[in-house]
Amino acid sequence: MPVKMKVFLVLYFFGIPLLVGFLIYFKRKKLDADKNYYAPKKQKQNRAITKEEKNIIYVASAFENKELFSSRAKEVAQTIEFDKAIKLKDYFHNNPPVPEDLQQPLSKYGILGVWMEVCQNSIFEILYNYNEKAIPIIYPIAFGVYDWTQYKAIDLLFRFMKEGIKKDEIIAALKKFSEQTSDEYLKDQIKNELSKYISD
Repeated sequence: MPVKMKVFLVLYFFGIPLLVGFLIYFKRKKLDADKNYYAPKKQKQNRAITKEEKNIIYVASAFENKELFSSRAKEVAQTIEFDKAIKLKDYFHNNPPVPEDLQQPLSKYGILGVWMEVCQNSIFEILYNYNEKAIPIIYPIAFGVYDWTQYKAIDLLFRFMKEGIKKDEIIAALKKFSEQTSDEYLKDQIKNELSKYISD
């Protein structure tokens, strides 16, 4: 093999990766020197927090205490009419800003999207307190396009069903959905729950 060809192959297989490695190294070193690069970005507060957001935060701030969490959700449901509570579902993916006093408790869990999870749970817990009034609002979430909230909505329907709230209606709706969905996990989950109430 000609010497030029050998030199070319050595440069191609070793020189280029080495050059790329140096570029990455110096780029990373420059970023490390910038102390603010890795610092968490603070949320901009350029608007007033809505009443709905205040209610969500009030319930969400008790997420580590199950009894207080449920108690606050019930309290919120008692203070606002259902027609106004419906607006809460607009915040499933548009969460209020994280209060400073909650940043530390939330960081313990190390889960991406933990605040969204807590806010969604808070909204569902508030809606739960409206009983059968909430069911028509829950159906489109439970049986619609896949989303994080779908599982939570179905769990809420299970709770209503277990408490005898629109039991037969919910069983029929869940059975129909389980026959149509391609989500095997949901299908099994619904089948297991319904087996306690109906036989094949």
